[in-house]
Amino acid sequence: MVQTPHGSLRFAIAKGIARFDVVRFTPFDTENKPRIKSNNAQSLLVDRSGALWVGTHGGGLSRYKDEQFSHFSAAEG
Repeated sequence: MVQTPHGSLRFAIAKGIARFDVVRFTPFDTENKPRIKSNNAQSLLVDRSGALWVGTHGGGLSRYKDEQFSHFSAAEG
């Protein structure tokens, strides 16, 4: 679990990522965010710029910034 600069909480769960904004949970997974390559989120980090980084099992690394996901695989370094 991490807290973003905007105050929402993000949870790494076995079926993706969930955002909690004090009112409701919003899931992010491979069905509604195709740039996430694996629903098995293993680790979360919020960097100094406020971007959310998601390490997944078998799906590489994803970054959520400016309301969009980017994907980084092992082949991309």
